[in-house]
Order: sequence, then structure tokens, then C-alpha cells
Amino acid sequence: MTKHTQDDATQDGETKRPLEEQAKEYLEGWKRALADYDNLKKDLVKERDLARRYATERAAEGFISVLEHFDQAMKHEPDLSSCGEEVRRNISSWLSGITHIRTAMVEELRSLGLEPVEPEIGSPFDPAGQESVGSREAGEANRVLEVVSRGWNMGGTILRPPRVIISQ
Repeated sequence: MTKHTQDDATQDGETKRPLEEQAKEYLEGWKRALADYDNLKKDLVKERDLARRYATERAAEGFISVLEHFDQAMKHEPDLSSCGEEVRRNISSWLSGITHIRTAMVEELRSLGLEPVEPEIGSPFDPAGQESVGSREAGEANRVLEVVSRGWNMGGTILRPPRVIISQ
């Protein structure tokens, strides 16, 4: 058996101290690396979400333009009173199909997180959230007289402001 002396204990303590310090350094380094990795994962999730949102917004803007064209076309529905019954039925059926396509487009935009914005007639004009495309003399100034085209929001961001005619 080996007998330990006081010098041996001191020597073991001196050897032990640098090893404990080195282990502590490694542990701190590992914790920093783990925190850096967690931060990287969070950053990647944010970047992915931003990229997805950007792509959705770009695609939605194209669909919104097409939807506006549908709305403008529907404002000019033809007068069918002078047409024969069969022609009237065929055109009415066709218009019904167009209306269903428009409804499906609106529902698809809603499924992407978009919400239509249509200000109330007579409400105060909001230059931060609405676009004035004309004005007319009428009653109280700066009130919405007519909604030319609805606006669209996505998660609180205005993608397309509603276009309105306001009073002077």
C-alpha cells in the first residue's frame, strides 16, 4: 500500500485545480454553443416565416388585381330584357358561374390570411388606410361617399388600401 503524505495531497490539489478550471471552461463554451444554436434555430424560423409571408403577399397581390377586374366587369352586367328566354337563361347561367369563381377567389384569399377592407359610406376618410381617387361636393368634408374598390389587409399590414371617393 502506498502511503499518502501531505505533499502528495497538495500536489493532487494543484493538479486538480487546473483540471477543474479547464472543465469549467469547456462547460461554459458548451453552454454558449448551445445558446448560439438555439438562437440560430429561432432566427431560421423567423426568416422562413418572413419568406413565406413575402411570397404569400406577392401572390395575393396578383389575385387581388384579377379580383378587381372581376368586380369592374360585374358592374357592367348587360341588360338582358331585349334577349330571348334561352339567351337570357344562358347568359344568366354564365354570370352565375363567374360569380362563383369570384367567390372562390375571395375564399382562397381569406384562407391565405387576407381580409377585405371596405369602409362604410359616410365614415371619416382615413388617409393612412385609404386612397382617395376623387372627390365631390357633398355634406360634411372628408367623408367616404363611394367605395371604388375594396382594400385588403394581411395580418395588420395593408396590402391594398380601399380606393374611395370623398366629400369636399
